[in-house]
Amino acid sequence: KIERTNEVITPPDSRNNPLMPGTVNYFEKKLFPRLKTLAFILKDGGVNLDNIKITEGLPDIRDAYLTSNLLVVPIKGPGGTRLKILEAMAAELPIVATRVGGVPEILENSAILMPPRQPAELARAIDHFMENSLEAKKSAEKARGRLKEKFSIKKMLEKTASVYLT
Repeated sequence: KIERTNEVITPPDSRNNPLMPGTVNYFEKKLFPRLKTLAFILKDGGVNLDNIKITEGLPDIRDAYLTSNLLVVPIKGPGGTRLKILEAMAAELPIVATRVGGVPEILENSAILMPPRQPAELARAIDHFMENSLEAKKSAEKARGRLKEKFSIKKMLEKTASVYLT
């Protein structure tokens, strides 16, 4: 059971996933100290480490999306699928992400997009949504609408078929 917190960070369960060895160790040893730095940057905005929870091996990731206030996607470089962004859009969760690879195309004006490798700017964007809940809610609603319009199963099948049938 997930406790309601302001932010939930969920790594895959690395103990049962041979493709992700050391993920939990990475979160505990490397990422969490960085979050302390981020929390320090945001301290005037009321961010508190007590509100950040690191979890692993959730049986249903939807619980994490539904108990969170915001998804932060600080991607450094292109590549890979952005399923977490689509899942957050489906859960109507506000998103702050870096402007990398296909992320801007997925979100297109329905999230706050920041340049990569600029943690202070990312922190300000996070703080902005945390302080402006109505704007965050509108952004999340817009993202869900975009998901339905551009990334529905029907639309994705049509796009995939057009690649192979032309």
